[in-house]
Amino acid sequence: MSAPARFEFRVEIHLGALGWVDITADVRGSVKITRGRTAEGRRVDRGTASMRLDNSSGSYSPRRPTGAYYGVIGRNTPLRVSAGLAGGTLHDRFYGEVSSWPPQWSVTGVDRYVDITASGVLRRLGQGASPLRSPLHRAITGTGPVSYWPVEDGSGSTQAASGLPGGTPLTATGEIAWASVTSPGSSPLPDWSRDAGGLTGPVTGVTDGDDWAIRVLVQFGTGATWDVLVAAVTGDSIYDELRIELSASSVLVAAVAYGPDSSSLTYILTDFTDYSDELPHWLEVGAADAGGGTVTYTLRIDGALRSSTTTAGSPGVPHRLHIGPRTDGTAALGHIGVWRAPSTDTWTTVAPAVTGHAGETAGRRIERLCHEEGTTCHIVGDPDDTVTMGAQPTGTLLELIRQCEDVDQGILYEPREVLGLAYRTVRSRYNQPVTLALTFGADGEVAPPLEPVDDDRHVRNDVTASRSGGSSYRAEVTSGPLSTAAPPDGVGRYDHRVTVNVPSDSHLADQASWRTHLGTWDEARYPTIRVDLAALSHAGKPTLITAAAAVDVGDRLTIGSPPVWLPPDAIDQHSEGYTETIDQYTWDLRLVCVPAGPYAVAVVDGPQRVAADGSTIAAVDAATLTLTMTSTTENGAWTTGAADFPLDLLIGGGERVTATGITGTGLTQTVTLSGRAVNGVGRAWPDGTSVQVWAPAIAAL
Repeated sequence: MSAPARFEFRVEIHLGALGWVDITADVRGSVKITRGRTAEGRRVDRGTASMRLDNSSGSYSPRRPTGAYYGVIGRNTPLRVSAGLAGGTLHDRFYGEVSSWPPQWSVTGVDRYVDITASGVLRRLGQGASPLRSPLHRAITGTGPVSYWPVEDGSGSTQAASGLPGGTPLTATGEIAWASVTSPGSSPLPDWSRDAGGLTGPVTGVTDGDDWAIRVLVQFGTGATWDVLVAAVTGDSIYDELRIELSASSVLVAAVAYGPDSSSLTYILTDFTDYSDELPHWLEVGAADAGGGTVTYTLRIDGALRSSTTTAGSPGVPHRLHIGPRTDGTAALGHIGVWRAPSTDTWTTVAPAVTGHAGETAGRRIERLCHEEGTTCHIVGDPDDTVTMGAQPTGTLLELIRQCEDVDQGILYEPREVLGLAYRTVRSRYNQPVTLALTFGADGEVAPPLEPVDDDRHVRNDVTASRSGGSSYRAEVTSGPLSTAAPPDGVGRYDHRVTVNVPSDSHLADQASWRTHLGTWDEARYPTIRVDLAALSHAGKPTLITAAAAVDVGDRLTIGSPPVWLPPDAIDQHSEGYTETIDQYTWDLRLVCVPAGPYAVAVVDGPQRVAADGSTIAAVDAATLTLTMTSTTENGAWTTGAADFPLDLLIGGGERVTATGITGTGLTQTVTLSGRAVNGVGRAWPDGTSVQVWAPAIAAL
């Protein structure tokens, strides 16, 4: 008689109109799942769920016409796994896609099976992905233009491609300095002052009687007046052309009417403001039926109405555009669009894209990019409480999200409930509560091996952070056990360089300093902590089973009462990923961990205190549990305020004591203790022994 099952798991695949189909009965053996980081320090790769399916029926052979799932099983079939205690609630463990169903069989052909691996969405995003369009291109096409030309074409182009499917390009006339000017929300644009060429082409999508607007991005400096754009107008308009002129002191819109023998030019819209700051500006000229045989022309710049006029006539139909060169000075132009029945709300959408979404938080950028690409996204933490980003460059979805991860120092991974992405902000990891609390030696709680690692693999004590197109900042840790000082005072130099997309050079110091903080954290690491849920079940600890199964990427776990041959304080870690193996009798969870200490940052009224700088013991009175302490001028006197006590101190780098008060206002003070060896470590205190706060304040990123 077999032992009763301790656990229950379910494997389901989604087969179109059939919905979710339970295939657990065909799973042979166990299911192995990986999520998050598979090894310390490694960037998160795709999550996987691997298993062997019995294929005696041929149901899992996609090309077998008589198979039960023929036509609905194949590449990227959704699969999900759930698990829990036998007879209890099952919890989500994995959600992914099966990209292939390779049929396999024994030599005799009697045993037929399929070994499958389902992967999270990172697999698809990481292969064969094209770079995303520029922020302006993506924003503008979402506002419904009837004609649109980004003018982001590469050098050697002979036309400006339409940004709309099936759209007609603008034809280049003469030489154009394509892709010569950088603009924060765009791929490089032509410099219209370097060559004498232009662009011309038809406008489609506007009919007689429609209101319309022409919008364009301009970026120029001082120099000659620039006849930037001419729009030919037909229909019932009394004007045949509208011309936009830019100079260092004005933006003018001229209306031209051609007669049989002569023509007239009238400046109908004027804005005497200097926009020649070489920053991008969004310029709009619109025509709207004002009723009673009149038309209102408007000029808006960066969303603000700068000029308007109402005259006799109708809006007419813009049917052709011409973009001309400038004789001197910088002159970039692109993202030319025509809108039918335009809305002023377009600027609300386009405005952030003009600057490339510079200043957007990392969390909000990840959310926005995923939404634009139709990818489900879950943010753990407050997306507004993340580090701000620089302008969004061109790149694949995954590259752009990885930039956010690098700047915010959070973790990008895949959720186990849905197919999509999840992002855990770094600030959500600060000072967080414990998800799983284990005790070493307690029945079933910590499975072997528990092996600390104390090496230099992740030491970074000299970090230079740079900004693309900007400056750099170097942070160096020059004192302490993992400093750049030569051994035994330090470990020598371990330098590292990183380029981050931050909005300004002023952010680089924080980026470099945080990395040196992580890279000089002096604590043994536990790359793998193993929890045997079957052992917990045998020990009758269902609450701990639930807690262990709940641990997700970035969660905190502790192991109390460590063995006497290890440091006495609780082992305090963050899980950054795991591998689990599940069947009816086994649930083996191996957590990939990093120390939690670096994320215990200072908060208002929290337990942390500013670190001491050069305080040492001058004398000890064991009978009264007091010590005399001297401090350097740089450190200054310690606090004597009653509200600041009790205060835990670190003596000599190993012993934890609790101070109940400090007296004296000079650099020599008396410390009164309530007890020694709070952490179980007791040592002699010769004169000159260092005195430090137990929990030095750590500034958050």
